Amino acid sequence: QGFAWQHALLLLKMAQRDGIELKASMCNAAMSACAASKEWRQAMALLSECEPDLVTYNAFLAACEASQWERALTVMNLLKKQPNFLPDLISFNSLLATFEKAIKW
Repeated sequence: QGFAWQHALLLLKMAQRDGIELKASMCNAAMSACAASKEWRQAMALLSECEPDLVTYNAFLAACEASQWERALTVMNLLKKQPNFLPDLISFNSLLATFEKAIKW
C-alpha cells in the first residue's frame, strides 16, 4: 500500500503517453491511492491534471494532512462553487478529520 500511489501515477502517465484520455474514474483511483498514503502533494498535482468530480475532491480532502488544513478548506470552498455537484457527508467528514489532526493538545 505504501507505494501503490507511485504505481497508480505511473499507470496514468503511461495512459497519457499512449494517447488515452484520462477519465474521472482513472484519476479517482490514483487520487485514492495518494490519499491512502497521505501523499497530498501528488494529490494536488492530480487535481490540476484531471477533470475532477466529487469523488476526486473527496479523495483529495482525505489525502490532506494536519499541516494542510488551510489547503483542504480552500478545496472545500472550491467544491462548494461547482455547479454539477455539492459536498457530501464524505467531503465534510474528510475536512473535519483534517481539522481534528491539526489541533495541538
